[in-house]
Amino acid sequence: MSRWFTLLELLLPWRLINQKLDQIMATQLELAAEAAAKTAQIRKAIEEINTKLEALEDAVRNSPATPELTAAVAALGDAVQAADDIVPDALAAA
Repeated sequence: MSRWFTLLELLLPWRLINQKLDQIMATQLELAAEAAAKTAQIRKAIEEINTKLEALEDAVRNSPATPELTAAVAALGDAVQAADDIVPDALAAA
């Protein structure tokens, strides 16, 4: 026995699929906006840290500094660079 589907019966699953797709896309847009905001926030923090680090490096260069202090400032600079490397400066083109 064959059954004829009404147009509504055929379109209802497509409507539900489209609603779910809209929800997924909206969620992705929200997540992309949140990721962009967090990226801007960490870039600002890295910029502030770099500014403070440059001042500290200048102070070490322009005054008598122990080898331990010089090494500690160099290690701090390496750590800051490692943190900076986590977030790429520019996203690669897709």
